[in-house]
Amino acid sequence: MNECVDSIDSLNHHPEWSNSYNKVYVILKTHDAGNVVTDKDYALAAILEDIYLARF
Repeated sequence: MNECVDSIDSLNHHPEWSNSYNKVYVILKTHDAGNVVTDKDYALAAILEDIYLARF
């Protein structure tokens, strides 16, 4: 989660996320757009996937 903070902040995004033991759960939707999926969510999903793939 700590690795992702700078990327999330750079997009000015505020995803819902939580962690439990060794799993991180992320809900991507843009609250100020009416809780729908926007380009900002797709951009963050790509960044999170890159971070994940680089680590595992």
